Amino acid sequence: MDFDGLSSKVIGCALEVHRELGPGLLESIYEQDQLMKIHEAQLLTYMKLAKLQVG
Repeated sequence: MDFDGLSSKVIGCALEVHRELGPGLLESIYEQDQLMKIHEAQLLTYMKLAKLQVG
């Protein structure tokens, strides 16, 4: 997976979270849900295995 593909997946997770929760919540609420989506998509595991910088 290249950076464009990885970026698309992360942005897709963010959009999905925003669609599910709607606007107007605290950033921390979105962050928690987005981390769960990213974990479900195994993106962090991929980034670590590919030795990409996380964070």
